[in-house]
Amino acid sequence: MNSYKKEDYRLQVTVRSGKLLVKNVPCRIYLPGKITDPISLEFHLDEKKGSSLLGLFDGAIQGKLKDTSGDVRSQIHATKVYFSNKKKQMWGDGSEITMTGIPRDLTITTLLKKGKNHNREHPITGSFWITPSEMLSPDQNIHLSYTGEVNVETLERKQFTLPNDISLSFNKHFRHVTDDYNDLITFSELVAEYEITGTAKNHDRIILDSLTYLDDFLLLVSFAARQPCICLGWEQSNAIKWTKHYRRDRIVPPIVEAANQNQALIDVSRFEDFFPPAYRHFMDFEPREFLRRALGNLVFQYGRNISEGSFLTLYSAFETLILWFRGKSNLEKILPDSEWSQFQKNFKKWIKADPSFSQSSERRKLFYENLRGMNRISLSTAFAKFCSDFSIYTQDLWPAFENEGGPSLSRIRNKLIHGVPLDPQQIKFLIPAYVHLRTLVERSILAILQWPIEESSVYTGATDEYGGRSWKEARESLKQAFIDFPELSGP
Repeated sequence: MNSYKKEDYRLQVTVRSGKLLVKNVPCRIYLPGKITDPISLEFHLDEKKGSSLLGLFDGAIQGKLKDTSGDVRSQIHATKVYFSNKKKQMWGDGSEITMTGIPRDLTITTLLKKGKNHNREHPITGSFWITPSEMLSPDQNIHLSYTGEVNVETLERKQFTLPNDISLSFNKHFRHVTDDYNDLITFSELVAEYEITGTAKNHDRIILDSLTYLDDFLLLVSFAARQPCICLGWEQSNAIKWTKHYRRDRIVPPIVEAANQNQALIDVSRFEDFFPPAYRHFMDFEPREFLRRALGNLVFQYGRNISEGSFLTLYSAFETLILWFRGKSNLEKILPDSEWSQFQKNFKKWIKADPSFSQSSERRKLFYENLRGMNRISLSTAFAKFCSDFSIYTQDLWPAFENEGGPSLSRIRNKLIHGVPLDPQQIKFLIPAYVHLRTLVERSILAILQWPIEESSVYTGATDEYGGRSWKEARESLKQAFIDFPELSGP
């Protein structure tokens, strides 16, 4: 509970979950100081209302705040809240039940008093709240006065126009919070400012469309910067209301240390050159979900510790790209279904007649279970064609499929996915394999986005640290780590 902190809102809400509806539930709302901080809801209920909510895992809430004249001034709602920390406390002859709520989303709308010059056609101004990104940060000079005043001079901002013609201007807003020791802390947060004109009835649709386009744009920003960057909400106002919407249905990315901020894939000075064509190629990619998923699996590994799980997630990004290429290039099956059906019949007759199988139906059954995989073009063949078509250079990287000299990236994946354990000493040999796999995925995506790798940080090899013989020695060490475990086949 947030007993040390004063709530931002205190009101009575309606809780709905399926057919259950409980009204007038006392609720305290604690908003984040920084946009990356969590949101917390506290519910304080009497025994009757509390008993009906104790069994809930999730639900929706909505409530209103009125002024002294009885007019509604604020509306608050969340479509999904997860309940936890349920406790019952005795108070004399009665009892109180408390529980915590973590909202997946939260919208707060403050209604403004209509003035004489009220106009529903008044433009909407607002900003999307963005997690830190050096790629999008404006060029600013900050002047600190002896009085404590902070003056900010913005020299240049990044600009970008979404496909729905909403123009974004990236800026930093300076905010203040009081910490647990009552000290005032000043900080800045990245925002994408916008303005919308037109009839009010279209504004909600415009915001939803803009969020979809913005999420894709930030995915490319994350890729170029090697620093995850997401939108955690937005605020906007016009002549009649002020709305704040918090998005918490996503994982807040880790903070990238200043020492690692110079490891960008694309130099920040090339922002204007890279993003317009890269975003256009991304939007033209069909089906886009393949590239979106591969990018997501890649960029949300940036800044995290390398482990067996992170290797498998990164390999999934690689596999997603090859899966897309298979379908695009008709590289899924060797024989069409009509020919394959007849081939299976002929093949089963041959197997049944062969001396090794003729006397054992059980042995034939085991063979038939793997028969379907014989008609699939191998992943290695599809990968070779993918590299050829997109001119992806791989000669300086850990082999994706060749197992001579140690396990390939594919063999490592197969061992890990089937549960082969690595001890802490052996995991260090996984690090160069991971870095080379990441480089392979980055080069592949750059090729799809039609950006030359010579103009990126993956041009000269995986990394200086894992170039030369060091990764080949690690490959030999992994070969020894896997030597006592059998190769397991997939389904």
